[in-house]
Amino acid sequence: MTAPLESVEARPGSDRLGLWSKGAVFVATVVLAAATARVAQIKLAPGEALAAHLDPRTTTARRPAERGRVLDRRGQVIAMSVTGRRLFADPAFLYEQSWDRRRQQAEGGVDPAAADPFREAATAIAAASALDAATIESRLRDRADDRYIVLAEELEPWQADAITSLRIPGVGLEPVQRRIRPFGDLASGIIGRVGWVGEGAAARDHAGQTGAEATLDRQLRHHDGRVTYRRDARGRTLHVAEGAFTAPEDGGDVRLTLDMVVQEIAERNLREAVEHSNASGGQVVVVDLVDGGVLAVADLLRTPKGRSGFDRDPLREQDAALARARAVTDPYEPGSTFKPFVWAYATELGVVRPEEELPTPAGGPLVVRHGRSARSVRDVRYYGPSSWRRVLVKSLNTGMAIVSQRMTAAQMQAALRAFGFGEATGCGLPGESAGIVTSPGDWKMLYSQVSVSFGQEIGVTAMQMVRAFTALCGDGTLRELHLVVPNAEPAAAPPRQAISARTAQLVREVMEEVMLEGTGRKAQSTQYRIFGKSGTAQLPRPDGRGYFEDRYRSSFIGAAPFEQPRLAVLCVIEDPDRTAVPEAYGGGALAGPVVRDVLDEALEYLGVPGDKASATSAGLLVSAPSASR
Repeated sequence: MTAPLESVEARPGSDRLGLWSKGAVFVATVVLAAATARVAQIKLAPGEALAAHLDPRTTTARRPAERGRVLDRRGQVIAMSVTGRRLFADPAFLYEQSWDRRRQQAEGGVDPAAADPFREAATAIAAASALDAATIESRLRDRADDRYIVLAEELEPWQADAITSLRIPGVGLEPVQRRIRPFGDLASGIIGRVGWVGEGAAARDHAGQTGAEATLDRQLRHHDGRVTYRRDARGRTLHVAEGAFTAPEDGGDVRLTLDMVVQEIAERNLREAVEHSNASGGQVVVVDLVDGGVLAVADLLRTPKGRSGFDRDPLREQDAALARARAVTDPYEPGSTFKPFVWAYATELGVVRPEEELPTPAGGPLVVRHGRSARSVRDVRYYGPSSWRRVLVKSLNTGMAIVSQRMTAAQMQAALRAFGFGEATGCGLPGESAGIVTSPGDWKMLYSQVSVSFGQEIGVTAMQMVRAFTALCGDGTLRELHLVVPNAEPAAAPPRQAISARTAQLVREVMEEVMLEGTGRKAQSTQYRIFGKSGTAQLPRPDGRGYFEDRYRSSFIGAAPFEQPRLAVLCVIEDPDRTAVPEAYGGGALAGPVVRDVLDEALEYLGVPGDKASATSAGLLVSAPSASR
């Protein structure tokens, strides 16, 4: 039977359809293969032009380390690092994200200019965290094109939580180390501060800026670690190659000789005296005579009530930790507290004997003549002819001037060098000055030599004064001062013999008489036999034209106990108000009681037994007066 016609005619069409289908599959396969190859080529070996715009296949992450701790002599932590949160923003992203909101407001009939992303973000952040909205808005607006700016360096935990809950696009938090001082502002100027140091690529964060943090930065410095790893498209770690990980290295701890209990004693007593006398400021330095460790350095500056201040430290006004260490940076004229050193050296030379009577005037100043010129040297009170011993007890400028003329210029220069004046102490505080000592060529002028004998025309730092005093507290050798407890027993340095042990003992005996018969009577202790010397020096005018007639620097330096001195203390009160303390602005009456109180409290804290009772029972001392200031 013959097949129908249409079934015969359908075969050519079916063949063509099959061919087209096979062709389409082939083309699709080729295109897909080419696309796959291109993707593989892009992934594995992108061209230079394209590679610049691709995300890297590796990520390098920081592994933070911690800066070392600062400890006091007893091991208490006085500065340490903790992890905090830093607030940052992407101003450009903030502004870009606001376009959608602007468009929606325009569609709703609201002026799109009313949408201010910077103000809105600043207002929200300030409301949640108590930060200043105007400051934040100003930073965002001033750097609107930047992709990263810091809005707050350190946030409290509650502030970080509050800002996180806002979920503001373009605002975030990142971990950052915070430096805290558990004792607050106590000794803050000595401990110092950390922050950004350096510029450009060499800039480092959390580095020492001032104080011990700066001078000991090498020991405290930390080194963050790094890890570089390959990741997938979702950012997940795929592989960490060998050598791609650097472990973080924490900084080392350092131990200072500061004792925070002694520091508190020094700061409290200094503050009370400065405020009581409405003074411009003051300093107290406490040194352990056993090992030369600096136990306390108190420094106070203020604007006195109703008067102009004598000195300013603008950085201190911003942050107490930025204060300059005036105990080593600022030389001053020591006045009569300088006399024991010249007295001791002149005695050592033999140019005068302790009991030798000197022709000190009875009714007026001593006239010192040099060539055709003359200069008058005055005393607060004129006693007439006095022994060399009495010159120191009664603090007679005229007696010091008479003996200084017996010394040659070379001998006076040798005296200054013997006690370490004119050179830095190297105690470990930054910015130390060597002081101001008249150059040898100027000693041809006799007046300079006479002035130096009673503490004028010479500039010393508080630390230099205490170091020099250590020679009088022992066998005549200078004890080198230090602020850092050494990790190992330091190599023994050759002793610097300023005077003989016999002369040092003699000076101590005379300075104890100062406490009984001289200007130190109001500074006597009921517990310890203190020996010391006061000074009340006129302040030099800033323009260099002489001295103020009614502005002073009152100071006192002393040590105790008498037989085996343990602590030496210097107190300087700057520019006390004579209307506030009309009869107690002198060094013995104002600074002396501070030294006494610091010695009493600190020695008792250190467990040093009192020696006053035993000395009194042996008939060596008269009874001490009241300890009232």
